[in-house]
Amino acid sequence: MSEEGHPNLVSILQAKIQSVGSLPFADFMRECLYHPEYGYYVSGDQHVGRYGDFYTNVSVSNVFGQLMGQQFEEMWRCLGEPETFVIIEQGANTGQFAVDVLRWLSEWRPELYQRCAYWFVEPYAPLKAIQKDTIQQGGVEAHAFWVDSVDQLSGAAATGIFFSNELVDSFPTHLVVFYDNAWWEKRVTLENDGSFSFTRHSLLTPGLAEEIERWDVPRIQNYTAEINLEAGSWIQGVGSALERGFVVTVDYGYPAHLLYYYNRIDGTLICYQKHRKSYDPLIRVGLQDITAHINFDLLQEEGRVSGLESVGLVDQHHFMVGVAKDDYLAFQETLLKENPEDPRVQQALRAFRTLMHPEMMGTTFKFLIQSKGFEKTPELMGLKYKRQ
Repeated sequence: MSEEGHPNLVSILQAKIQSVGSLPFADFMRECLYHPEYGYYVSGDQHVGRYGDFYTNVSVSNVFGQLMGQQFEEMWRCLGEPETFVIIEQGANTGQFAVDVLRWLSEWRPELYQRCAYWFVEPYAPLKAIQKDTIQQGGVEAHAFWVDSVDQLSGAAATGIFFSNELVDSFPTHLVVFYDNAWWEKRVTLENDGSFSFTRHSLLTPGLAEEIERWDVPRIQNYTAEINLEAGSWIQGVGSALERGFVVTVDYGYPAHLLYYYNRIDGTLICYQKHRKSYDPLIRVGLQDITAHINFDLLQEEGRVSGLESVGLVDQHHFMVGVAKDDYLAFQETLLKENPEDPRVQQALRAFRTLMHPEMMGTTFKFLIQSKGFEKTPELMGLKYKRQ
């Protein structure tokens, strides 16, 4: 593969641009990440972990799934311990998180495990095959089910949790730039040698001008920002898929006033390959991750349309401390005292420190928790130490 990217995908994008003149960056990003044959996420290649392009909470250790299992169990009790409890995950990658959660429940919360159905929202066959293999190897296949889209869940009267981890940041986003006292859309065009480059156009995509005004994006010369037009309809669909329960969105981003802060002049778009950052999304087409920070205020406002109420927004450091303080850490420390040479316990504690440490993952990721169907806002241990 060349520096330009996957040759077949490059040719497809070149042909599209030649036919229309230029593409909104969101359309270009969608093809790079989700083309049904050559897209970065669809290929089935290993992207996560030491030998991939980036780390995630799940790839650090099964500790993340164990801690989330504790939070899910508390949510089940908040819902009155229903006979059928559904966990829905979208953007599950290999499916390892589901295995970590379900195996922890089977060992420590068997009553909930027996009532639990785990649904994957996965439209792509290569990823679905990987997930099914992971689930089978984990021995939890009796609890796992698949659908292609969130729409297929709507009306199912599900009671439980909708979970996503680093999903919304990968939604195709539009790029806008303030230049010469006007807003422009950044689109992708072709140079004479066939390479991709950015060009400025008037705001051709419907909805961009309204979103810029809605979030009061700073009018500063060359200020560049990402406008995600898909996240709002997505969270509305998620809310419609639940009759009662919680939506847990784990991702990196900010409330709108910090996402569109005046000195964030270059935006937040970033690319990853082999654990190296790049700020050029127009190269290595289909071979690198492309991502942008999300607007948590957007998810909270649009979620209310389908009945979701915000329970809290907290960084991962404070969430992990809240979940682990009364149970997990005490349990691990007891095991360590009983057998101080046990490498598994030491590894678990190291993983916990990685997940919650402010200079590692602790402040990078945020947890947005929304609820539906409660008369009174539930109190959750993961939000015990949230800051205003």
